[in-house]
Amino acid sequence: MLRNICVFFLSVICMAVHGQSKEILLSEVKKSQENLRMFLQFSNLQIKLEPAAVVFDPKDDFNFEQKDPNAGTTLDATLQAFFSTIRINNTLLPPNNFLSLEKDKFKLTQLLGVENSYFLDHADKEPRYTPTQIHFLDQTSIEAKGQYTTKEALIAKYGRTDAEGYADIDSTKLSDADRFLLHNASSFDQDFLVHAAKPIKAIDMEITLPLREHRLHLLTPAQNKLSTPSGTISLIAMEENKALLEVPAVLEKDIQIQALYQDGRRLKQRSSNSRTSITKEKRVQYKTLLQVLEQAQTTIEKDKITNQDQLTAYIQKQSGLEFNRPEELGNTQIELTFSGPIAQIELKIWDTAEKLFTTHLTYPIAYYNQQDPYIAADLKTGRVGLLDRTGKWVVEPKFNNNFRPINAYFYWDQIDDEGQTYHFNPTTKTLHPVNYQIDDPTIYQEKYVKIETKTNGPIGMVDATTGKIMIPMQHELLHFNAPGFWIANQQNSEKEGAYTNQGEILLPFRFDHVKYENGFFYTEYNPTEYIYDEQKNVFNNKGQNITNGKYSEIKGTFADGLLLVTKEIREPKTKDIKGIHYFFIDSTGHEVLSFPTEKYHLAEPFYKGLARVEKRNNDEYLYDGDYGFIDNKGREVIPTMYDNATDFHGKYAYVAIKKQDQYTYAFIDRKNNIVMKLPSGYQYSWYDEKKQKWYIRLGDEEVYDYDGNPIKAE
Repeated sequence: MLRNICVFFLSVICMAVHGQSKEILLSEVKKSQENLRMFLQFSNLQIKLEPAAVVFDPKDDFNFEQKDPNAGTTLDATLQAFFSTIRINNTLLPPNNFLSLEKDKFKLTQLLGVENSYFLDHADKEPRYTPTQIHFLDQTSIEAKGQYTTKEALIAKYGRTDAEGYADIDSTKLSDADRFLLHNASSFDQDFLVHAAKPIKAIDMEITLPLREHRLHLLTPAQNKLSTPSGTISLIAMEENKALLEVPAVLEKDIQIQALYQDGRRLKQRSSNSRTSITKEKRVQYKTLLQVLEQAQTTIEKDKITNQDQLTAYIQKQSGLEFNRPEELGNTQIELTFSGPIAQIELKIWDTAEKLFTTHLTYPIAYYNQQDPYIAADLKTGRVGLLDRTGKWVVEPKFNNNFRPINAYFYWDQIDDEGQTYHFNPTTKTLHPVNYQIDDPTIYQEKYVKIETKTNGPIGMVDATTGKIMIPMQHELLHFNAPGFWIANQQNSEKEGAYTNQGEILLPFRFDHVKYENGFFYTEYNPTEYIYDEQKNVFNNKGQNITNGKYSEIKGTFADGLLLVTKEIREPKTKDIKGIHYFFIDSTGHEVLSFPTEKYHLAEPFYKGLARVEKRNNDEYLYDGDYGFIDNKGREVIPTMYDNATDFHGKYAYVAIKKQDQYTYAFIDRKNNIVMKLPSGYQYSWYDEKKQKWYIRLGDEEVYDYDGNPIKAE
């Protein structure tokens, strides 16, 4: 701050004052006096550490700098990875391409370990991007030299400076494309205007970046000085979480100060304060200058100095100072506060010598859906149309800037606050307005799209390759199921049915619920509100009913080629349920396995080749254990001997064994061997979609996977 004040008042004395009136001369001299007094006052202050009580938790990561993700990686490799992730956006402006490369200078300063303002202070140190080869979507390529323009090149070529030193561009020499480049170029991007009408597929780029190596040094109260070519760095004091250093002012922008905790982790910096000191000789000179300024004020008031040149000459003669000579800087005292107690001070000092980092990369250009045609704008009219990969207009530019793609077949534009949807026919290469909107931009099986009459209106489906509506827009629900079926409901009755891709009704709209899975439709229908009248059936993908209302319950879906169904056995007079008959049917509806209620009173669907069953007991308790497993031939491959059991969700299944009111919990394998005893009983199981794995939680909160591995709580 003090150095800035010094530079400010010296520049005020030397600057040209337009008009040079007496009032202006007096005002500037008085302002210089005030700034000089402030400078002398502040430069005499001494920074003194005043340690305060620190609340510090070494287990709190917030108190420490994040670990460098590139630690152990060379700077060249880190920069290569950074430049490889840069994106380039393209705006088609036939006969030009306008490319914008995202420089992300903030991230680059982080990788280099310099201040965020580094490139503002060192504009000549920014990366230089030079195109070398341009590749087009029509598979042709050209050398880039002479084929592109940048904002910087335009300023160098057409820039001019007026009498007062202001920079300007001679716009009379600019083309429409040049004006677009100047107007749209961003300081956050590196922009290129490529003189080619064809859309660009990729561009080869040479990237250079001047680098300075840095060295790390440590300071402690015992070793508190470091000699450098620019002067000595001193650790004046270090108390608790504060440190006071004196650094040659010329090094301020070339040094980074960090504090290390006792275990080597870097503490977070909370605040900093600095003061630039001056020598005794300089202080005497500045006091003399202040006296000269006071004398100059009196001389101006007496009209003996009437212009800036006379004022400058007077001050130089009386003070003996040379204003055109660079001001020598002294030392800067820097006080820093960190998040916790400091063990060492780490200095990162950059070398003055530079090396040039160079790399060559190919940047692909992303287009929506990577498919013809491409949105482009006419420079003169500003109107938007569609361009093919050879650079020719497929759809003439007649739309406004709101024109945008919805997907590969549909576009949207806004005209007088009203939206309009357009369909592009890839065969005829024509664009036509349509009287519907897009409900969901997803393209199913590369050709089918859901449409609606208006926003949140009735839904239908269109063949996007031809524009033909296949399913009428009269449904509140329309859900696609591979390999090509659409479950829908009627708008008024809410009854559900199913369509084919061709719009043919496969299942009539009379069901309360329809579900499709693995080649079969599972339906529910109740002609009354009485629960016992509910009808459940299974249809194949040809729409054929394979169960025909014969079963009271459909258990799950087909697994291992078999589906579990049940029939309720009721008392003829009371209609009370007497028992349940279990069947496994195949894909034609044929009953492959049959288990009367006398044998099993519970069966579960097949899972990985085995089905869990519970035998019927001859006592008053129907559901009191005796679980086992059968194979797809109905053979009991694991006896019904367990009080509880789960499916084989991995290598093993969980079982509970009861003997004389004592329980044992374990995992068994498919050969009915106990492979692992467990500490407590079953709570529940769940499937983790992300890990694609089943887990079991036991009564004492222990968690295992079904391969027997204990899982630590996350």
